[in-house]
Amino acid sequence: MELLLTEEQTLLRDSAARLFARIAGPKKLRALRDSETGFDRAAWTEMAAAGYLAILVSEESGGLGLGATELCLVLEQAGMALCTLPLGPAAAVAPDVTDKPVFADLLAGKVLVMPALDRIVPFAPVAEGFVTNGFYTPREMLAVKAIRLVDGSAAGLVSILPAEDKGRVEDFVLLGQGAELVGVMDRAFSIALDYLKTRTQFDKLIGSFQALQHRAVDEFMEVELSRSLVYQVAAAFDRGQGNAAMAAAVKSRASAAALRVCKTAMQFHGAMGYTDEHDIGLYLKRAMTLAAQFGNEAASRRRFARLAGIENNAVSPV
Repeated sequence: MELLLTEEQTLLRDSAARLFARIAGPKKLRALRDSETGFDRAAWTEMAAAGYLAILVSEESGGLGLGATELCLVLEQAGMALCTLPLGPAAAVAPDVTDKPVFADLLAGKVLVMPALDRIVPFAPVAEGFVTNGFYTPREMLAVKAIRLVDGSAAGLVSILPAEDKGRVEDFVLLGQGAELVGVMDRAFSIALDYLKTRTQFDKLIGSFQALQHRAVDEFMEVELSRSLVYQVAAAFDRGQGNAAMAAAVKSRASAAALRVCKTAMQFHGAMGYTDEHDIGLYLKRAMTLAAQFGNEAASRRRFARLAGIENNAVSPV
């Protein structure tokens, strides 16, 4: 599927690329993973000022009144830049708190409100509140045990029952994660491709070896097929035709593809790719974190099968 963007969507994507290039990246990620909270409040405020937290909020409520496609365009750029801040979940839950006193501060980036879709919530230790089953709960009313994830980002085990009816929020969270995973694998593949074009072995560019060429083509297809699915599903949601099974399919495919592409990218780099000093490993760790959050590939595939009514058939979502 060729992604045809409007002028406004192109401007949004390009401006997001510039913003994330400035506030994120491998160097910034390393600094955040070594910090006490792992949360960059200044960067969060910049994202809020750009309107990203208000993408799904209606214009009547003070938001941008945009849709899933626009959110995915921004989150794909976040994935490319290794931005670990929880933009997707926060933007997905924003429409659910328009009638809460915390809403204005949420859109301004002054507070962080997260959906409690699971007991483990990204950046729970620094969140000011959580939303579950349509109810807002301030953090001080809950016990939060801080943990760190494999990519160095923060999370917390929250003493709250996960939402029973996760509905639209979960759908947009999973779709957003799919877009972010596309960004992660796309940038990892680009780094690996550049390496194939410059690294020599046996007096030849390793990119001239047919076996590596075949693998590179396979990984390129994984990236593009995942991107196609993300934006087809996003378009369906924007038309009012999206459903939970579609969102689960996106999460399942993007998780599997991102892990495969990022592992291959590391292997292309040889032993050097497995060192912490090389950036390529950061993309695999980010892919691992996103793929595991709110249901990994296998869990998402089972969810898709249940929602699509094909539980007894060995059918892949894509």
